[in-house]
Formats: sequence, structure tokens, C-alpha cells
Amino acid sequence: MLPNFESFDIRYYAVRSAFILMTAVMACIIPKFGLFLNFVGSFAGTVICILIPVVIYEKVFRGQISTPRRLLNLFIFLVGIIFGGISTVASFVVLVYSLGK
Repeated sequence: MLPNFESFDIRYYAVRSAFILMTAVMACIIPKFGLFLNFVGSFAGTVICILIPVVIYEKVFRGQISTPRRLLNLFIFLVGIIFGGISTVASFVVLVYSLGK
């Protein structure tokens, strides 16, 4: 997809290119970069995909949510914390173990 040259903003492409270059440099410098991404991804994925939507739903519809729905939200939140914590700890253990070799 070619950019619209009437609204071409060099700053957008400069920032985007800088992030790509920074990621490439980090991948070359940090040993076991893939394991580091697994660790960050397990934490961030849990927070972004499971925990934040439940919190936002509770805040937006406060006072309009039935008790069974609120209990379901609490259950989803707790399961998200448990499994997100397990995946984050497991990723961290694998990262630390692989750096210790």
C-alpha cells in the first residue's frame, strides 16, 4: 500500500523505522531474545487480552451488571490471573535457566 503523498508525514515513518531498527538491534544484542519475548508476551498478552477487558467492562457498565454476570467476570479475571501467572513464571524460569547455561 503506497502512502498518500498529500498527507505524507515523515515523522510517522521515522518513528516506525526507529522501532524496527531498535528491535533488530535488541535481537542481535540480547542473548536468548526469543525467550525474553516469550516472557514479555506471556505477561502482556494476559493483561491486554484477559484482564483489561474485564476491568473496562466492569467500569463502563457499573450498576447495570447482574450478579451472575459479575460473578462470571470475577471468575474470568481470577482464571486469567492464575493462568497468566503460571505462563509468566514458566517463561521466566525457562529464561533464567537458559541464561544460566
